[in-house]
Parts: sequence; structure tokens; C-alpha cells
Amino acid sequence: MMRRLKGFSLIELMVGIAIMAAVMLSGISLGGGWVDESRVTDARSQMRLAYSKARAYALRNSNAVTTASTWICLNSGVVYVYESTTAKPTGPTTCGDAGSVWHADLAGGTTTKVEMASAANSTAFSCLGFSNRGLPVGATLTGSACTTAQTLYVKRGNTNEATTLH
Repeated sequence: MMRRLKGFSLIELMVGIAIMAAVMLSGISLGGGWVDESRVTDARSQMRLAYSKARAYALRNSNAVTTASTWICLNSGVVYVYESTTAKPTGPTTCGDAGSVWHADLAGGTTTKVEMASAANSTAFSCLGFSNRGLPVGATLTGSACTTAQTLYVKRGNTNEATTLH
């Protein structure tokens, strides 16, 4: 009488490993998308917070400023808010310069792209200036013209989210 051996055959084992590999691969691709979406949402929230802080600083600024009284700028994955002062009435000399009143690391760092769009086109975000009435104004920072667009696009991987700042 023959005894039946208990266990898995080589074919059963290979099929089981193939199924587990397929499940793991699909989980990794889904997880990457979730991470990108989370970082884009966080970066968008940080940019909205910077916008709110810059407006608040602009509204309380009593310096006689002809153009911008506060600025938001983005440099190497860090968003900065600057306020004009008596010592620096024209704002910072460079984005990332010491003297910011607020800054935060952008979620996702330099791999997260921020763009501002007007009705005509979309350009990489460099800076945004505010008058002492809290309204976006045409300004310059480090020799570059700041945008006055109100639509913000945050991109990372295949995720792209737009928001209107106000």
C-alpha cells in the first residue's frame, strides 16, 4: 500500500509565487500614486498657507511702498514669505535669503513642481508680490518679474491639481 505524501508540488509552488508577485507589483504601483497625491495635496495646502500669510503681512504693513510690500517665492523645494521693512523696502536680494518671516519645506521637495497660470499660459512659479492692500501686484524679485496669476498648479508624477488662490 502506498502512502500519499503531503505537501505542494513544484508547479503549485510556482503558481503561488507568481500570484503573490503580481499582487505585490500592483500594490507598489498603487502605493506610489497615493504618495504622489498626498504630497501634491500637502504642497498645495502649503502654498495656500503661504499666500494667506503673505496677504496678512501685507495688510498690516504700514511702510510706504510703491509696489509690493510682501512676496512669496519658491527656491529648491522651500517656499518663503518676505515682508518689506525699512531696512529692505524692495524686498529680499535673493529667494532663500535670510530674513524671511515664514518658510516651509514643500511636500515632495524639488520633485514637486509648482506653476502659476494666467488665461494665456502656464509658467513655473518663482514669486508673487502683494501690495499693502493684500492684492497681487506686478513686482520683481532678484531681477525676475513676479506673476500676478491666481491659478496654481501643483504637479508630481502623474498627479496634477489646480487651485485658485484668493
